[in-house]
Amino acid sequence: DDDISENTTCPHKKIIALYHDLLPANPRIKVWDSGRSTPLRTRWNEDPKRQTLDYWDRFFRHVAKSDFLTGRKEGSDGRSFLPGLDWLVKSANFAKVIEGRYHQ
Repeated sequence: DDDISENTTCPHKKIIALYHDLLPANPRIKVWDSGRSTPLRTRWNEDPKRQTLDYWDRFFRHVAKSDFLTGRKEGSDGRSFLPGLDWLVKSANFAKVIEGRYHQ
């Protein structure tokens, strides 16, 4: 059923587990407080297509294809960048990631 209620509970722990499994080089989540969890819940509720674990599996696989987002390519300052889940799900960053702006 494609009609998913906006009140569907965001499965934070399962999404974090996918993030850890599919992006092992990126920072591990040790603290997931309300300040960090709110953007994930917001991304989840913004679009019914995002209200499945399959969506998040595909999202993290997309991130994994980016040399920049996985620290395999240095930034202009010569340092590698490894974003955490909280960075990936912030509104502006999330949009850029799904638009492919960090992919070669």
